[in-house]
Amino acid sequence: MSESLILFPFGGNAREAAVAIEALNAVSPRYRILGYLDDNCDRLQGTDFPILGATEVWRSHRGRARLLAVPGSPRSFRHRRQLIERFELQPENAVSIVDPSARIASSASVGMNTLIMAGCFVSAGVRIGDHCVVLPNTVISHDARLHDYAVVGSNVSLSGGVVLGENCYVGSGARIREGTRIGAGALVGIGAVVVRDVAPGAVVAGVPARQLGIG
Repeated sequence: MSESLILFPFGGNAREAAVAIEALNAVSPRYRILGYLDDNCDRLQGTDFPILGATEVWRSHRGRARLLAVPGSPRSFRHRRQLIERFELQPENAVSIVDPSARIASSASVGMNTLIMAGCFVSAGVRIGDHCVVLPNTVISHDARLHDYAVVGSNVSLSGGVVLGENCYVGSGARIREGTRIGAGALVGIGAVVVRDVAPGAVVAGVPARQLGIG
């Protein structure tokens, strides 16, 4: 019997999550997507699944459905925690989605309300926290650590032992040197090559990456 599932918000991450869920269901039916929650529901139309309403609608579904909350873009990622905490998610009403084409080592761990998209490789000893998003075709090498609320763009390479702090964002195509630490709330720009630690809240970009400011 499939479980009912709601996605939040109607954005790129949630729509790609729907693609991953459809791929999972093609292997073995697990989830029935009821639709999206979005605080801009009055202005949305032409969606692939129904818009159920704003975030407060979750109260009427709690206990009868699970929720995958995956907000966050380079413009808004610092508000992810605030947005997700409104749902008061617990393991019994949250879900993590791993696209069936992703490879996850048996010694790796993935937290709750986390999305890992198509083509990702998560190697030995990796720990991915709660409320994380890993976009397609990203490689996370051995013993890396992603703290809660981290977002990693597509085609990123995290070398062995890299640590991503809570609520940071790594842009698509970035490369991060082994053992490097990215501070909480930091933003790594698209295509950056990071060879030294990044301070909390810093914005870095370039090859090699240099600090452009504090967000």
